[in-house]
Amino acid sequence: MRYYETPYYLLPDGDMADEGYVIIQKALKDTGKVGVGQFIQRGHGNIVAIKPFGEGLILKVLRHANEIRAAEPFFKEIQDVKVDKEALDLAKELVQRKAGKFDPEPFKDKYTRGGVGADQRQARAGAAPGDTACKRTAASAKKAAKGTARRKSA
Repeated sequence: MRYYETPYYLLPDGDMADEGYVIIQKALKDTGKVGVGQFIQRGHGNIVAIKPFGEGLILKVLRHANEIRAAEPFFKEIQDVKVDKEALDLAKELVQRKAGKFDPEPFKDKYTRGGVGADQRQARAGAAPGDTACKRTAASAKKAAKGTARRKSA
């Protein structure tokens, strides 16, 4: 999980590639295996995993080993705690009750889509909450144009 970075749908390139594509997809799916390879993108060598995904394939760019930090230094500060059995049982029950198929739809990026974070950014930029960047930019351009016209005529 720590190595996965970016997914891409992988498709055959032309009619001649269809048969090979389907053979690889079915072979990976039937064996439960993942293909591993390399490719160059934007001048950078990438390691990739190729996995069956529905009726097709998905290519996932992986991080290189030197891009992954060891977990042990982060977790060594966690103290050994005696866990209360009742509390653990309750937590497990809650996890089971809330478990289900993942649906990303309810998770919205409120920061970049105009939620509370956007109002905070706008306030820092001197705009009233709810103003859009376009309105601010257009107003700034009009003010600058008027100021330039006044200076030229003075």
